[in-house]
Amino acid sequence: AVAFRDVEEEEENIDELAAERDLVLLAIVGLEDPLRPEVPAAIRACEQAGITVRMITGDNEGTAISIAKKCGILPNREMDE
Repeated sequence: AVAFRDVEEEEENIDELAAERDLVLLAIVGLEDPLRPEVPAAIRACEQAGITVRMITGDNEGTAISIAKKCGILPNREMDE
């Protein structure tokens, strides 16, 4: 998130908690770390070799599902049911 608030000159040495009060929200920012182009082919090669690919992530469920679909770990049809 990006936010601001006006600061008076006498607030120059304000503590961190006080600095985070009464903020005006300007924007919420989202970032995407794009999949490297070689990942889907590497996943397919592993599966063709008999290796079951598993993904471990700290992302939330929706993000994890999206990444797994994009790289071919999770076929689209499994999540459409």
